[in-house]
Amino acid sequence: MKKTNQSVILLLSILWSISTHAQSNIDIGIGSSQQDDIAIQVNYGKQLTPKFTAGLQFQYGMPNYRFISAITFQDKGYSMAINAPLLFNINSENKLQLNLLLKPGVRFQGVKPEETNNTNGDYKSTAIMFEPGLLLNIPINDKLNIQSGVTFPIIYEVVPMVLFENQTTLLHAGGNYKITNDLRVFLNGNIGSAWGASGDSQKFLWSGQMGLRWNINSSDDKPINPIVVNYF
Repeated sequence: MKKTNQSVILLLSILWSISTHAQSNIDIGIGSSQQDDIAIQVNYGKQLTPKFTAGLQFQYGMPNYRFISAITFQDKGYSMAINAPLLFNINSENKLQLNLLLKPGVRFQGVKPEETNNTNGDYKSTAIMFEPGLLLNIPINDKLNIQSGVTFPIIYEVVPMVLFENQTTLLHAGGNYKITNDLRVFLNGNIGSAWGASGDSQKFLWSGQMGLRWNINSSDDKPINPIVVNYF
């Protein structure tokens, strides 16, 4: 038992050491989009190496205009997405930061039985998502950073049917401002054309989000990782 306790203490000490020597951040945001009236997003990112940051992102929304198997549902139901944003720093000169974004994920959405005439259960879908792109972070001064970029979200519905649901080209723009050494406020948005389901899905998308970023173990000499806004 004593050796077990010592092993647990050693493991916790190692994890604590890694945590305290690596830069990480927590983003909490709220936004609106073409698809959701209101969506809440929480993102955790951890810089594992000087060039690589891995994260976990969760979003829950109240739909405005969404599709299940290319059939519209509006102003009812729910949407939920879980993503794993991976940021690869491919260039940092004069603190300009260019990142390659790879973001796999899964999305769940649907309408509850009481909101429809579907007596056989929930009207719902599951989809696999993948979003590659490039994001640029530009420091204006020691407090203000602006962000731009382009991403290409792809969505495949796998339940209730296999369907190429949507492909989008999104242009991103935004900024973040340092309130304290560990706290930033941010405002971001994206806009772009979309196509899918043989023309029966979204044709145009936009989203906007504002929120707070809490930096853990950050320092002024490290570039600021871009805020990853979810594809609502």
